[in-house]
Amino acid sequence: MDIHAWAYDAADCDTKYGAGQGSTVSKWLGPGGVENVVYGKSTDTFNTIYMDFPTYKASSISCPIPINWTGYDTQSSGERRTVIVCDDGRAWVAYGITPPGATPREGNGAADAFWHASDAFQVQNWTTDQFTWAGGGSGLAHGCGCLIASDLAYAQVNGDFGHVLAVNTQNSAKGTTAGHPSGVWPATKGLGGTGGDGRTVGTVGIPHGARIFLDPTLTDSDLTSLGLTKTWQFWLAHTCQKWGIISKESNVGQGSAGNIICETVQSIAWNAAHGVAGYSGFQWPWLADGTMTGDHDTSTYNGAFPASLVPLTNSHWKVFDWNKSYPGITVAA
Repeated sequence: MDIHAWAYDAADCDTKYGAGQGSTVSKWLGPGGVENVVYGKSTDTFNTIYMDFPTYKASSISCPIPINWTGYDTQSSGERRTVIVCDDGRAWVAYGITPPGATPREGNGAADAFWHASDAFQVQNWTTDQFTWAGGGSGLAHGCGCLIASDLAYAQVNGDFGHVLAVNTQNSAKGTTAGHPSGVWPATKGLGGTGGDGRTVGTVGIPHGARIFLDPTLTDSDLTSLGLTKTWQFWLAHTCQKWGIISKESNVGQGSAGNIICETVQSIAWNAAHGVAGYSGFQWPWLADGTMTGDHDTSTYNGAFPASLVPLTNSHWKVFDWNKSYPGITVAA
């Protein structure tokens, strides 16, 4: 089943969905660590996370998050997007978490012996039924499409990362113009509006949930002639060709660092120090070779690919026509 045959190239996107909507889909393809990942076992103690929105301790969940976990401490905004993965396949996500003994981010409540969060829930099919911070602007839960450290080992063998990549985009549809919904399957929605992280930002454009592909007919020789020089660039390119990238958030409110969403270096380091095999001394290759100077918004680097691969008038990228139905795919207009 050739999913690429159902996608429009950039010129078609410009014609159908607004000038620039096809030619700018890849400007923000710089990897950036914005999501924490912590691993637990079904035999571990399940600790409580209290949710403090809309009121202090409004609700709670129980999950295998270690009481002493320190990998959360990223992002000066306090977002601290976190995925807790259990060895039995269950997963939870949390937004804005604070550790035991710290003043909670929300609710004006006192610090206590528990984890707190603005929002947290157990993942069901990696989507949420209602918009929550932990579901992102698209309703796709944190962790969905996120590059994690073990993906690097997969890429070393297979030449790609083995799954669709989630991205912060800069041209998401606001859903106010006919034919331009703010969210399509598998996104449960796109949050309309012009301000705040995760918001859809244009009256026309690519909805959250839409999948974008790099032309799968490009060979490695073609990619080399277009300026790719680093092994990890080829891994990203192969992933974009085979699996695609999916619009999950918008970079409004996040500066210029719209990006491929990756696990933070802080959570990778904590996992390594606490026995997650094979991660000791791990560095993302774009940090190790100096292409990026830091993680998340602190980096001055904001593109994985050379300009020759993403020119303003290009035919290297394709995007699903979200107003059509495809075999096995439900399109929500």
